[in-house]
Amino acid sequence: MAKLLIFFILLTVSFAFIHLKPVDLQSIQKKFIQVTVVGQIQQEGEYTLPIYSTFKDLLLHLDLKDNADISMYNPNLILLDKDYIEIPIKIKQERININTASLEELTTIPGISETMVKRIIEYRNEQLFSSIEEIMNVKGIKESRFQKIKDYIRI
Repeated sequence: MAKLLIFFILLTVSFAFIHLKPVDLQSIQKKFIQVTVVGQIQQEGEYTLPIYSTFKDLLLHLDLKDNADISMYNPNLILLDKDYIEIPIKIKQERININTASLEELTTIPGISETMVKRIIEYRNEQLFSSIEEIMNVKGIKESRFQKIKDYIRI
């Protein structure tokens, strides 16, 4: 009985090897990827790109709206099949008037602590700022910090 079982196992295995065909890996490897793009573009939907395409490559196929913000994406990001990309709207932040802004408004300036905000208010209570550069007269605000906040403030 054991010999018969071994015979059928060998027969089944040999039959399987005879009928197997080699797989051509290049025929099953994807040559393209599908990327879904939504948001601030003229034509939302799926885009077909060659494999190993980057975000920069994708941008060549997109018609961005004027208020599209792509700053959050690395242009060299390699996209993958079925990626979902959302292009957000660019939010224009109003500049804060350092002569009239409240403590709460001034604390929204990136890189300015509440202690520094109090110094700004003390300074302007003595004399109003005549230029945004004058904020460097406030203790703790030097050229490097001014360069970081100048786009957020106005007179």
